[in-house]
Amino acid sequence: MIAADATPAVNPCTVAPPVLQVQNLTVAYGHGPGRVIAVRDVSLTIRAGERRGVVGESGSGKTSLARAIPGLLSRGGRVVAGRVLVASRDLRDLSPRANALLRRSAVSVIFQDPLNALDPVRSIRSQVSEAIRLRRPGARRQSRRRMRADVEALLEECEIRDAARVMGQYPHELSGGMRQRVAIAMAVAGDCTLIIADEPTTALDVATQAEILQMLRRVIADRSSAIMFITHNLAVVSQFCDTVSVMYAGRVVEEGPCAEVVRDPLHPYSQGLIAAIPSLTGPRQELVGIPGEPPLLSEPESGCRFEPRCRVGHGVAICREQVPGLDPLPGRSGLRHVRCHLVDRASVGRAPAPAREA
Repeated sequence: MIAADATPAVNPCTVAPPVLQVQNLTVAYGHGPGRVIAVRDVSLTIRAGERRGVVGESGSGKTSLARAIPGLLSRGGRVVAGRVLVASRDLRDLSPRANALLRRSAVSVIFQDPLNALDPVRSIRSQVSEAIRLRRPGARRQSRRRMRADVEALLEECEIRDAARVMGQYPHELSGGMRQRVAIAMAVAGDCTLIIADEPTTALDVATQAEILQMLRRVIADRSSAIMFITHNLAVVSQFCDTVSVMYAGRVVEEGPCAEVVRDPLHPYSQGLIAAIPSLTGPRQELVGIPGEPPLLSEPESGCRFEPRCRVGHGVAICREQVPGLDPLPGRSGLRHVRCHLVDRASVGRAPAPAREA
């Protein structure tokens, strides 16, 4: 359910030290005039213990942003501008070895499809053992018995029943939910300060999704880890995250405390995303989609990228001609940022978003 009260209205991490700082990051694929700018001038800070959601439809740039941080961009992708600081250390200033060690100890990733992320020809015990050896200092000197016990304990912590038996199995022998639990166990094996979860519940049924989210919330809280949760599902974000950044066409268009953004979205795109979520309670209503298609990211930027689809700014000269800034607006419980020339007009006469079912 998208309920504004389901998440704390105030980000509890506002005074915690930053574990990740992304500054004016731009990510491109290809070269020359036809190159695709997947992420454009994105900045964000995630603090210790914070649960940050990054939301947007397919092609918004959220996955490219997530993969650029640990250096996992697909072939042809590269960071062309900006900085990524992990634990206040600029990854560009480190040697390749020091860079790899910092990423390994401080950042871990949970991928969307664990069947592809896990090695099909290695047992669960072998793969989780490797994650422990890579991420825990001194783990390479452990005895086989101690390592086996550590793997079993980690699987049990991630709510895998009969962990002793599962350790001897292979990924194809497990259900989707079990595979995702194994992937989470590998991600939290070293108590990393930042976990990047790239749509980790998209392929799961609703009941399993709820179980995974509850388990993941507990596991990262026990370690005081921060998480960047990438998803297109605002219902999931409203249940799980403290803060949220909404992305469209490679840019962040709105960010702030999750409860406020879900209850009272200010950017027309955020409003459209929430209006498109069906409700299982109350009177039956026709779903309202966002008209049009996202822009081609290979085309030059000459104004607000959302203008052709915007119910407020379509055809307005300033929206067509000037790229809006991500400007601060005072929120009820923290600072909101919105990238919109007509944010005041977008909010006039619009009721706050109702509670909706996932």
